[in-house]
Amino acid sequence: MTPAVFADCTDDLPFGTDEVVGPLMVVPPFDEEDEMTPRANATDSGLFGAVSSSDVSRANGVVNAIDSGSVLINDFGTLPASVPFGGYKHSGIGYHAIEHYTQVKLI
Repeated sequence: MTPAVFADCTDDLPFGTDEVVGPLMVVPPFDEEDEMTPRANATDSGLFGAVSSSDVSRANGVVNAIDSGSVLINDFGTLPASVPFGGYKHSGIGYHAIEHYTQVKLI
C-alpha cells in the first residue's frame, strides 16, 4: 500500500479512532498538548503511536500519557526484533519480540 497522511482531521472520522493496519498517519489539529492526549486515548486500540517535537523533554511527557504499546519520538520507522512490543486495550496481545519468534514445545 502507498503510505497516506491525513491532516486536519476531525475526531469523528473512523480512521482517526479505529485501528487501521497499514501505512497511515492521522494528524489532527490541536492548540495545546494537554488537549491532544485525551483525544489520542479516546480509542479502543493502542498498538502504535508517534510524537513529533523539537523538545524531547516535552515529548517524553506526552509519550508517558499516551495509552499505546509502542510510541516513537521523532521517528516513524520500524522497531528492531530485539525490543518488546505489544498493544494496549484491544490491540495486540502484549507479546515480547522473543516470544513472537519462538515456538515452545514440551516433550
